[in-house]
Amino acid sequence: VDGTIIAWGLLNKQLGEQFNINRVPALLVDMHSKEEDFGCLPFIHHLAYDENTGQEELLKHLIELGHERIAYVIDGPCADVMRAFEKAAAVYDFDFSEDDVFQFRALGEKQVCYLEKLMHFYKKTAATWDQLKSYTAIVCADPLGVLGVMEFMKSKGLTVGKDVSVAGYGNCPMLGPKVTCVDKTLEETGKKAVRILLDAIANPDAPVARVKMQTRLFIGETTGAAPA
Repeated sequence: VDGTIIAWGLLNKQLGEQFNINRVPALLVDMHSKEEDFGCLPFIHHLAYDENTGQEELLKHLIELGHERIAYVIDGPCADVMRAFEKAAAVYDFDFSEDDVFQFRALGEKQVCYLEKLMHFYKKTAATWDQLKSYTAIVCADPLGVLGVMEFMKSKGLTVGKDVSVAGYGNCPMLGPKVTCVDKTLEETGKKAVRILLDAIANPDAPVARVKMQTRLFIGETTGAAPA
């Protein structure tokens, strides 16, 4: 092939060595990454996300709605997202700590279908409900897991957006237009990725690209005023 896009995954050592041997132009599109993670792969182009704008807009939105206790549900490593949210909390002097972060990871590295992911987050929400029910807003960093969180809320007879606010991450098509989420502008990201790779193929001696896409907040119907 003339070039490779590695979408939303981390390079393991073996794959990195293979790219190093072949030197086929490659671009890594990664949701949750740190610049220092790729110092050992200086020949691979990198398209990442600047999480700061999206997370700050999200927290500001929830604060303006009157939320004072926000839980953050994560699935696997997303240090850059959490750093951005914690930075936003410092900007707005909002009380947020590690105790407000809930790790739902239990599926390992295996690929799972949409329904398995939804049920996993449903069960994890149920298992931690005694803690989560004290929060008026829940943010889920998994693009599909947020649907499982909301399904559990519905099973408890709660109206999402009224009794409890829920926000997601990644404006993927399955969420539809109703879910408030941090939008990763997937279409723009895809176009940018193709342009970077085509430039790398056409100009093999050009410097390696390190590009970041902005995230932004999309406001749907799943967030509302904090209940009294």
